Amino acid sequence: MGRDRDGKTSKPGYRRIVCLNLLLVHIGCAGALQQALERAVTIKEGLLLDGVGRYGPQVVYTDPVVAQIVQDRWLPPKEGEVITDEDGKEHTWQKVVVDGEGWFVQPGRSGYLYLSITSDRQRPVLLNVQGAEMLYINGWPYIGSRYASKERYESWETNFNITYLPVMLRIGRNDLLLHRAWRSRGRAKVMVMETPQLLINPLDATLPDLVAGMDVNTVGAIVIINASQQPQTDLSLQVTWPSGQRNRSPIPRIEGLSFRKVGFELGHVRLDRAGPVTCRVELMRGVEVLDQVDMTLQVKEKDQPLMQTFVSDIDGSVQYYAIRHACTWPISSPLPALVLSLHGAGVQALGQAAAYAPKSWCHIVCPTNRRPYGFDWEDWGRLDLLEVIGQVSRTLRFDPTRVYLTGHSMGGHGTWILGCTYPDKFGAIGPSAGWISLGSYRRTGPPQPSGPVSEILSLAENTSNTIGLADNLWAMGIYILHGGADDVVRPQQARLMIDQLTKSHHDWVYHEQPGAGHWWDLSDKQEGADCVDWPAMFDFFARHRLPARDEVRHVRFTTANPEVSSRCWWVCIESQQIPSSMSKVDLTLDPGIPAVRGVTENVQRLCLILKGMVRDGCQLEIEIDGHRLIADPSRYAGLVWLRLGNYGWYVMDRPSPLLKGPHRYGPFKLAFNHRMVFVYGTAGSQDETTWAAAKARFDAQQWWYQGNGSVDVIPDTAFDPAREPDRGVIIYGNADTHRSWQALLTDSPVQVRRGYVECGGRTFKGQDLACLFLRPRPGSNHACVGVISGSGLPGMRLTDRFGYIGSGCHIPDCVVISSRMLTEGIKGVVLAGFFAEDWSVERGRFAWVEDRPEH
Repeated sequence: MGRDRDGKTSKPGYRRIVCLNLLLVHIGCAGALQQALERAVTIKEGLLLDGVGRYGPQVVYTDPVVAQIVQDRWLPPKEGEVITDEDGKEHTWQKVVVDGEGWFVQPGRSGYLYLSITSDRQRPVLLNVQGAEMLYINGWPYIGSRYASKERYESWETNFNITYLPVMLRIGRNDLLLHRAWRSRGRAKVMVMETPQLLINPLDATLPDLVAGMDVNTVGAIVIINASQQPQTDLSLQVTWPSGQRNRSPIPRIEGLSFRKVGFELGHVRLDRAGPVTCRVELMRGVEVLDQVDMTLQVKEKDQPLMQTFVSDIDGSVQYYAIRHACTWPISSPLPALVLSLHGAGVQALGQAAAYAPKSWCHIVCPTNRRPYGFDWEDWGRLDLLEVIGQVSRTLRFDPTRVYLTGHSMGGHGTWILGCTYPDKFGAIGPSAGWISLGSYRRTGPPQPSGPVSEILSLAENTSNTIGLADNLWAMGIYILHGGADDVVRPQQARLMIDQLTKSHHDWVYHEQPGAGHWWDLSDKQEGADCVDWPAMFDFFARHRLPARDEVRHVRFTTANPEVSSRCWWVCIESQQIPSSMSKVDLTLDPGIPAVRGVTENVQRLCLILKGMVRDGCQLEIEIDGHRLIADPSRYAGLVWLRLGNYGWYVMDRPSPLLKGPHRYGPFKLAFNHRMVFVYGTAGSQDETTWAAAKARFDAQQWWYQGNGSVDVIPDTAFDPAREPDRGVIIYGNADTHRSWQALLTDSPVQVRRGYVECGGRTFKGQDLACLFLRPRPGSNHACVGVISGSGLPGMRLTDRFGYIGSGCHIPDCVVISSRMLTEGIKGVVLAGFFAEDWSVERGRFAWVEDRPEH
C-alpha cells in the first residue's frame, strides 16, 4: 500500500492508473527540453526568512516583505538582517544550503527563500522551481510549482513538476525571491538550464485514449515555450502517426519569454489493436522543424477506463474527462444511469474512474476539476462539471432521470457543494470522506474584524457556504460515507452535515466504517475501492431518480448568486435585493387552476418557466408574499417574469439583457469566462507597461498551472474592441496607461487614473491603490470586462499577490485596497461592494472606509 493524495493509502494498481498517461507522454522523448535538463545546474545556497508572509486564497493579508516590494524599497538581503512583522516579531535571514539531492530542506510552511544567479551576459534560460507558491525574478512575478516537492518525488508517482520558466538573465546578479509553498513542507529546489528560443514541454500533455476499432477525430494539447523576447505568431504543430498520416494545426500567439498550452488536432484515426501507439509531434515554422517529441497514447478496449478530450467554452483550452462505460448494456434494455464521480486532491480523473469496478447498469464519468488540485470543485471546477455533463449529454446515451453525484475527499466536498448548488440535476448524491467548506475544514486566515467592509467581503463567500445552501437538499436522496478513523478529513465533517439534515430531511443514510482511515478497501477484489465503490451507496442510487419537470409541484430553492445557480425546476431567481446574500423561494404550482402560490426572501426578480405545465390560453393566478397577481403565460411562450417594486410584486415585461441576471451577474472572478483575452496596457511609462505585461503573463501562467488553461495574452495595440464582442476581456492598466480603456469603460462608475480612484462620486487619492472590478462588455449580452488596475506602480504591484485564480478567494464586484493592508490588514481595504441590478454604484451595496483621504 502506498500513500496517495492528502496522505491516504491506496492500492498500487490504483496509483499506477492515476499517473499512467502522464508518464507515457514523455517516455522516449528526445526533445530540446530533455537535452536542456541533462545540462541543468542546481542553485546550492541561499538565505531563508522563516515564518513571514502568507500566500493563498485570502484577499486580505499582511506581509512585510511584500510591503517593501510594493513601495520599491526591497533590496537583496544579507545574512543576519532582521525584518519585523505586523505583530512586532523579528525574523532573521539565515544562510541555507541544499542536501545531497539539491533540495533546500528546512522546517516551516511559510517564509521566503532568496537565491541569486550571476551571468556574464544577457541570455535566455529555463528555470525549474519546485516548492514555491510564486517567486519574483528581478522584481517581477512568476508562478512556482506549489505541488512539486521532494516529498512528492519520493512517495508519489504523479508528476507535478511540469513548470519551466523562460527568463532573460541580465548581466551581473539576478535576484530570485521564492515564497515557500505551504504544501512543500519547507522543501524547495531550483535548477537553471540553457535553452533554445523555441521548444516543446511534453511533461504536461492532455491526450485522449483511443478505442480499438473505432474512428476517432479528437484533440490534444501540449505546452510550447517561447524563450525569445518576441511574440510568436507563425508556428504550427504537426502530428505524424506510424502509418505516415499527418495533421497540422496552427499555434495561437505566444508572448515573448512565456509559454502556453496549445491545442492541436489529432486527425481522423482508426487503430484496430489495443496497446500503446507512439506518434511524433513537431514544432514547426513553415517547413522548418524547431523541436520534436514522441508521444505515446493508449489504444484501449471500450470496457476499460478511458480519457476523452474536448474543447472548453470557458477559455478554448483542451480538457478531458474519464469514463467507464456500462459494461453489459444491451440495446433492448432501459438506458443505463449516469454516475458522476469527483476525485480528491492530487488525483487524476482517469485514476478516479479506475477506482470503480465495471457496472452493468450505469456509466461512471469523472470530470477533472481542470487539474488534480484545481479549484476544490468550485469556481471553474464547478464549471468543468457542467461542461462535462453537457459533453456526455451529446455523446453518451443514458437515462436523464437517473443521474447521480459522488466523490471522495475534495471530491466529497464537491459532492456536497454541487449537490447543494444544483438540486435539480441529481437523483441522489453520495459524499465520501468529504469536507464541508474551507472554513470548517481548515482556517484560511486569521478572523477579520467586523464592520461594513468585512460584511461585504463575507457576502462574496456565500457561494461556498455549504451549510447556508443545505436546505436545497430537502428533496434529494443522500448517502454519506466516512471512515471512523479518518485523520485527514475527520468524521466530524460528516456529522456536521447530519446535524443540518436532521432538521428537515428524512431520505438520508450515514455509514461510518469503524477503524477505516481516509482511503480504505475492505475486500481483495481486483477492481474498485470500497471508500468510493461502496455497494450500499450504489444500491441507494439505484432506488432514486429525478422527476420530470412537469412532475414537480413544489419548489423550495436557495441561491447565493444567480449566475452561479439561478434555476430549480420551473423557478428561476434572476436578481437579488441584497447581492450575494442568500435568496430563497418556496412556491407551489397548482396546474388545474392554474395558480402559483408561495413566499420569497431576498428576491428582486424571478421567472416562472411554465411551458407545458399549464393549459394554453389560461390566465395564471399568482399569490406571492401576500400579493395577488394575474399573468398570461402565453405572452412569452410559457415564461412569466415577476419583479418586486416599492409597492409589492408585479408582472413585468421580458427584462433587458443589459441588467444583471443569470447570464451575467458577477462578482469579479466570473469575468474569467467566455474565452476571455488578457489585454495589457502599453500607453504608460516603461515601468507601467512592463508591470502590465508581467502581470498578464503571471495570470496566464497561473491559469495554466491551476486550471490547465490557455488564454490569449496581447498588448492593447493588438486588441480591437469591436471584434469578437462576446469574448470576455481582462485588462491590465488604468485609464492613463491602457488604450482600450475608453472603448470598454467610458461609462463605468469606477475610474482609475494615476494618483486616484473614483467610485460612485467619491475620489480616493494615492499611488498605492489597487483596484479590481468587472463591468458588462459593451455590445455583448453576456461577456464582461474584468479590470486589474492600480493608481500608480505601488497599487499595480499590490495586485500581483491577489489569489483570484484559485479556490477560496472571494472578491465582490469591486474592491479597492491600499498598501496599508500589508501592515494593518482589513484597515487597508478602501472600499468593497456589489453593483446594483442596473450595474450602478448608487443603487448597489458598497462599504467605504472613513479614514482614507478623500477629495
